[in-house]
Amino acid sequence: RNLMKLVSIGFLEGFYYKPRIDYGILEQYKDWLVCTSACLAGDIPRALLAGDAQGAKKAALRLKEMFGEDFYIELMDHGMAEQKTVNPMLIRLARELSIPLVATNDVHYTERGDSLAQDVLTCIQTGTRLSDENKLTFPTQEFYLKTADEMAALFDYVPDAIENTRKIAD
Repeated sequence: RNLMKLVSIGFLEGFYYKPRIDYGILEQYKDWLVCTSACLAGDIPRALLAGDAQGAKKAALRLKEMFGEDFYIELMDHGMAEQKTVNPMLIRLARELSIPLVATNDVHYTERGDSLAQDVLTCIQTGTRLSDENKLTFPTQEFYLKTADEMAALFDYVPDAIENTRKIAD
């Protein structure tokens, strides 16, 4: 119910180009939720990539205080240079603050081979063509539903992140 409430508030009250909520609203409806630190656009990874380690630490501690054991530092690997840069920083931050890690994957299509279909749908949505140089597109073809084995291989250097993915799913 709290997740539905947050999504509804994001669409009905916080919509600005896309649905949004702030930390105050999140605090209000945090019960029974598991929180992860998000993709590259999240506050923590964005701060780390900008060289603001203190800002990242502050954001992580705020979420840890809010969610306790239900807050995880999220690792993603879609073959993007920014993720390769930020993941070691996220791991260090998580270890320093005793926050568990979780391995995740943005899924926008089911199979790796569906990336072209995703590009076509995005072009239809944005009124562009596949041949347009500045069309909106994913930077890699790794935004598909990976198998457990694929995820384990991607994150073999942090087995606890894989274990926590299973823990959250369970």
